[in-house]
Amino acid sequence: MSHLDARTHWTDTLLLILRDPEPSRHQPAARLLELFADRSRGAAIEAIAVDDTRDDWVRIYALRAMHRRAVPLSLPGLTSLLTEFEHRPTSTARHSGFASDDNVLLLVGLAIDAAHDAAIREFLASLAPTVARDLLCTEATSAVRLSPPLRDLVYQRCVDSGALDDELAWHTLDRPESRARVPDGSGGGVERLRAASRRLNGEAIAAIQRERPGLFAAAIEQLALPLDVLRAHASSERLMALARQRLRDFDEKRRPARAAWAAVRILASEPGAVETLDAMCADVTLAPALRQAAAAQRATCLPAPDFGQLPRAGIATSLRWLRDPAPANRALLAWASESDVPAFRYAGASGLLALDGYVAHADLIDRLARGAEPLVRMVALGAQAASGSAAALTALVETARSSDHVVVRARAMRSLAALATRPINFDELCQQLLREEPASYDSYYTPLASEAALGLARHPATSESGALDALVDAALAIRHDDEWWAIAAAISSWLDGTEAAINPVWYWTFLYPADRAGAA
Repeated sequence: MSHLDARTHWTDTLLLILRDPEPSRHQPAARLLELFADRSRGAAIEAIAVDDTRDDWVRIYALRAMHRRAVPLSLPGLTSLLTEFEHRPTSTARHSGFASDDNVLLLVGLAIDAAHDAAIREFLASLAPTVARDLLCTEATSAVRLSPPLRDLVYQRCVDSGALDDELAWHTLDRPESRARVPDGSGGGVERLRAASRRLNGEAIAAIQRERPGLFAAAIEQLALPLDVLRAHASSERLMALARQRLRDFDEKRRPARAAWAAVRILASEPGAVETLDAMCADVTLAPALRQAAAAQRATCLPAPDFGQLPRAGIATSLRWLRDPAPANRALLAWASESDVPAFRYAGASGLLALDGYVAHADLIDRLARGAEPLVRMVALGAQAASGSAAALTALVETARSSDHVVVRARAMRSLAALATRPINFDELCQQLLREEPASYDSYYTPLASEAALGLARHPATSESGALDALVDAALAIRHDDEWWAIAAAISSWLDGTEAAINPVWYWTFLYPADRAGAA
């Protein structure tokens, strides 16, 4: 079955579920539409979105599906929804219910021709001033943005009606009227500028420096701007002096920890960084947040430090950052793989083998496979299985099926899923584990089901139709969002040709509770 045929088949299946009078599976079915929605079924999906008798979340998922899959919206459908949004209760509209500002942004993004655009312009021009203001505040932090002409229209309505208040001004610092409203000084304004600066281009930054020089200077003084902006507006010597001053002034009880990290990042990027960081790591009178920040930076600098002398929390932070290890990280990973801290040994072995491959570390793999630490053994057994060891492959399968600890079972599944040549019954194992009621440490943590879902992602040894059958069945019986993200990633890998992955689960925090504070 082609990807196009799969989309049509599953869209039709989900629409049948959504027509069933029994509503228990309506929400998960509508959520799946965002992944599968076939444009040829646009009329049926639109009918769900405009049906105000349905559950709000069913309608929201239908609207999201139309936006994500670029499903055309008819002019009558657009008009109906705009009318509903126009009459929403403004006191709760910004963040709740179907007619929320987030959904207004989705709807506006579905305009496909001049008639749609005219209807949307008329709607936006008629918004109550406070509603227009709320819409722009939401848009400023949303992944869905208004087009520049429509944003201009809504913003001008706010200015003309007196709805431009301090909150909106901080969200729209690219506008001269907004810049004129914010105070030209330090105080809380620096933190607001810090948050806003991540969304501003160079032209807007230059305008703030020109029109609000006091605020801009205070942000420079407090290192409260992105590093590239700081370097563009202050000399290296000035930044080094400011970083040292911020560290001298640091008070762990009064200042946010990010002030320490910003200063340390600057010190670490300048000549003499190694000596400075070594001195900070060795200074036991220094605030713990500063020593941790310094150690995290020093752990990835060359020449390699004596890792055993660095504060443990800083080492843990560095290991967490290494999502995609680089050659410069080899010394840290090699040290961690031999550490007496189980969490470090697990992270080090995983990263080292990802960086250098299995063949380069055959002795290490054999040693770790014989060790007592279960997560480390799963990494080593995965390497042995990839090299053709039938015994390692059998051990991984047995662990995934029956280990006493759900985290160990999940890590075994991750090792199995990474193999180019999988066990004959691997897909059946994934489907079985997806159906299990997951043991978890809280209501959102489902490591085994998540890894089983990822195991059904696009792979030469896996059947697309069988995988999608199992993934959709699991999604329709969804229990936790943690599981949903893995299922969605696996489905997308088949339909869109993407790499199926989720943010790494730091398994050691659930297997080694004693290491949570220092190594999590």
